[in-house]
Amino acid sequence: MTLFNCIEFAAECLNLEQIAESIRDTSVVLAPHERREFDILTHSAKAVIDEIGREYTPLIGTDRINVLANQRRILFSALPRTVVEILEVRHLNREVRFTRYADRIELEHFGWHYVRYSYAPRVAQLTTRLEWENGRISIRLIAFGICAEYCMRNGMMDEAVMWDRRYKDALLAAMRVKREHRIPARRFK
Repeated sequence: MTLFNCIEFAAECLNLEQIAESIRDTSVVLAPHERREFDILTHSAKAVIDEIGREYTPLIGTDRINVLANQRRILFSALPRTVVEILEVRHLNREVRFTRYADRIELEHFGWHYVRYSYAPRVAQLTTRLEWENGRISIRLIAFGICAEYCMRNGMMDEAVMWDRRYKDALLAAMRVKREHRIPARRFK
């Protein structure tokens, strides 16, 4: 799933046929007002992806960082992704305490540490794959969010409310844990 796929689905939902066609066929040239609409869809898509990643289904990563003896801290800028929340820090295979600040965590130990944290999605490019791999976040879900954001940015508040309701319902469904339901075997006498 790419950002292009999500924008194309959203354009179809919003009846922006020329924009959807230009996404499918790159030889189609957009008029200036259509290019403006495409830019609004793109900005809306990036906002939705950031919102999903920060607030609803965080992405989790673990990185190994060497903490120097004279510093005993890890700057968030030293981690390869944008930190949302530090979940756990391990040193010598044991969980260690840390103090969180706005831009870093401070530790009692030095040496190699494993930092497990949730992070914000990278700023999505149009053709790169989005970071959700578990299948819970779908093109449809993201497209509904794009539609809500697009309508809000264009002052179409009634439509924005409708699309936002669909978006939130799809988010709730995606976040629900699906459990296996077992039906007891039938007994025949």
